[in-house]
Amino acid sequence: GTAGAQAYQEALRSIKFSTTTSDTDTRTIDFVLGSGLYFADTDHFYEYVSTGSSITWDAAKVAAEKTSLFGRKGYLVTITGVQENEFVRSKTLGLGWIGAKDITPYTGDWRWVTGPEGLADSGKGLKFHNGYGPGITEQGKYSNWSYGEPNNWNNIGEYVAHIYGPEDAGFPGTWNDYEPDNADVRGYII
Repeated sequence: GTAGAQAYQEALRSIKFSTTTSDTDTRTIDFVLGSGLYFADTDHFYEYVSTGSSITWDAAKVAAEKTSLFGRKGYLVTITGVQENEFVRSKTLGLGWIGAKDITPYTGDWRWVTGPEGLADSGKGLKFHNGYGPGITEQGKYSNWSYGEPNNWNNIGEYVAHIYGPEDAGFPGTWNDYEPDNADVRGYII
């Protein structure tokens, strides 16, 4: 409708859950507003965008930045903690670009270069990982690389990152480096 964000926030805050069962398991309730999914721990909305055909990392970055939801500007997702990664993993439907990049290709200077994290270090982005192969995650930072990643496999020019989706047996929610025009990627996460 035409209501403002405050009206939606008030409506969501008024929702109460009750049950007649004696089961005391913790329950999680997700609110879906349009196609964006809200994660309270980060106060962000997330959306997996399936393009139906291949999309380059750069095109996905531009497309993400053209979006907005409830006045919030979109960007390729940055993932800075295990709970956020789990939430993003649960919403990712296939290979999807994320906002991580080796800013000087093949040096292993991995940074979040999109969103608020992209503004860190005078616009070079928030550094979270050093190196290729197992590399070293920066102290106090989070990474979830798949085993042996990032690796610039076969020296083909892999210096941007994607997250694996549910069809990638054994890998869902882990990250991999790819070349920015890899045709296997048909989606991205805002």
